[in-house]
Amino acid sequence: MKSGSADTHDLAVAAKAQADKMKSMSDAADKIRQAAQDMVTQDQRIADNSQKAIEASNKRSAEVLKATIDASNQDQRAWGRSERTSRCSRTGPTMETPNGVHQYGQDPG
Repeated sequence: MKSGSADTHDLAVAAKAQADKMKSMSDAADKIRQAAQDMVTQDQRIADNSQKAIEASNKRSAEVLKATIDASNQDQRAWGRSERTSRCSRTGPTMETPNGVHQYGQDPG
C-alpha cells in the first residue's frame, strides 16, 4: 500500500510539473501571437503610409507634367515683329504695310 501511495504521489508531482510546462508554453504562445499581431498592425500602418506617399507623389508628378507641358506650349508659340512700315496714299485712305516681318521664337509664324 505504501508503494501505491508513493506512486500516486510521484504521478501527481509529475502531472504538476507537466502542467507548469504547458502553462509556460501557453504563455510563450500568447507572446508569439501578440508579437505577430503587432507586426501585422505595423505592416498595415506602413502600407497605408506608403499608399498615401504614392498618391501624393502621383499628384505632384501630374502637376509638374502639366506645368512642363504648359511651359513647352508657351515656348513653341511663334513670335514675330515688323521692322518698319511704309505709308501708301493715293487718292484714298492712308494704308500702312510692313516692309519686313522677322520671326523669332520656336515655330514659324
